[in-house]
Amino acid sequence: MAFGLRADVLRPTDTEAGQRVTYVELFFDLVFVFGLTQLGAYLYENQSPLGALEGVIMVCALWWAWVSTTWVTNWLDPVKLPVRLAVIALAFVAFVMSTGIAEAFGDRAWTFALAYVVLKLGRAVFMVWATGRHDEQVSHDFGNVLVWALPGAGLWIAGALLPLPLQLPFWGAALALELTGSILGYPVPGRGRMEIGRWDVSGAHLAERTALFVLIALGEGLLVTGFEFVGEESSPERVIAVVGAFASAAACWWIYFDHGER
Repeated sequence: MAFGLRADVLRPTDTEAGQRVTYVELFFDLVFVFGLTQLGAYLYENQSPLGALEGVIMVCALWWAWVSTTWVTNWLDPVKLPVRLAVIALAFVAFVMSTGIAEAFGDRAWTFALAYVVLKLGRAVFMVWATGRHDEQVSHDFGNVLVWALPGAGLWIAGALLPLPLQLPFWGAALALELTGSILGYPVPGRGRMEIGRWDVSGAHLAERTALFVLIALGEGLLVTGFEFVGEESSPERVIAVVGAFASAAACWWIYFDHGER
């Protein structure tokens, strides 16, 4: 194809090093762990059925943004400079999105929605450009993803501009559209649909990436708990709470790495 990045930035599949998670990917994951802590703070301040529903919307958006970007580095090699710069740029956009979580259904709805849309569209455009000359099928598939992302982007922006009672339905519809697209294979008239079964997926890379993300998230939870504990005077209740938090983190680690990781 005439369109696309000239340098081949596809991840090598014939070496063990090519399957390993790189440090820039972990840097990207740190941003999303920050997003999860912001989401936890939001849910703490909004303990109501409406707050829970809003939390579901945001956790789905966070998860979709993270896992979709993880797919990018399943194909592209983060060691290559264009990919590394793209991952860092996407991490910055995700950081902006995370800062808007606490007021996503309030004064920072525009921040959250715009950052999410830029992340989604920017990721798809970069994939089409980076693979256009070197893997025509992947470029074609992400072209379909981009087509489906455009109406969803409109729903996110519209929801941020509308009054609060309409924001939740619009954002819910945007997520439902993304889910529908993934289930159907992002069909586009004249372009067909993508066949996920034919994707060249590195199971070892995705498994290691997920395990490291879980580990970072547990560590961030312990950091937040520790800072909250040392910032106030000790009391029996606070000691019991911090012990319980540590035991919960240890139990989560045990469940995942002894059973769930396989």
